Amino acid sequence: MEKTRTRARPQPQPVVLGRTADEWLADLEHGDAKTRKEAALALGRLGDQRRDVVRALARAIEDVQIKVRIAAGDGFIALAPQSEEAIQALDAAMKDMCAGVRKRAATALGRIGGCAARTVPSIAGLLKDRYPRVRIDAADALHLLGPIAAEAVPALLAAADDSDDCVRRAVAAALERIRATDAGEKTGVDLGSRS
Repeated sequence: MEKTRTRARPQPQPVVLGRTADEWLADLEHGDAKTRKEAALALGRLGDQRRDVVRALARAIEDVQIKVRIAAGDGFIALAPQSEEAIQALDAAMKDMCAGVRKRAATALGRIGGCAARTVPSIAGLLKDRYPRVRIDAADALHLLGPIAAEAVPALLAAADDSDDCVRRAVAAALERIRATDAGEKTGVDLGSRS
């Protein structure tokens, strides 16, 4: 009796807006910034964490066009790839001249989680950013990281008296989450509402 071989069927690639990752990757090299922006957003929505996708988003977050860098940040937030290349690109993006890029980089690192722990000092540095929305997102990222962000507690304590109420609330939530595993330890900060 002859054995019949069954061929493995190729797995279909995920598709967003009728296009695959390979098609969106090609668009990231396009001369038109709007096309590159759409590609970066689509790659994040695809959920495909292939090395070439992460590498392309890492290049896009350094694009000359701000809207492309912001879209790459959004792509990283959606994808949350746990790769060293992504973490390095996002760590560098927290120094971008555009506040929108900085805040997205911090958020993406918070979503990546534990393997982004080495970026906690950079994220904590954003608690002093000029823009409240960046400070809020930095505190939110530290909140997402939880106890592994314990080295940010001094920066969070310093930010607890921020002039912006939303920043203070985000800082209080981050402190509460970071300290939640420290049995009974108190932050020394009133975590309730502030006037």
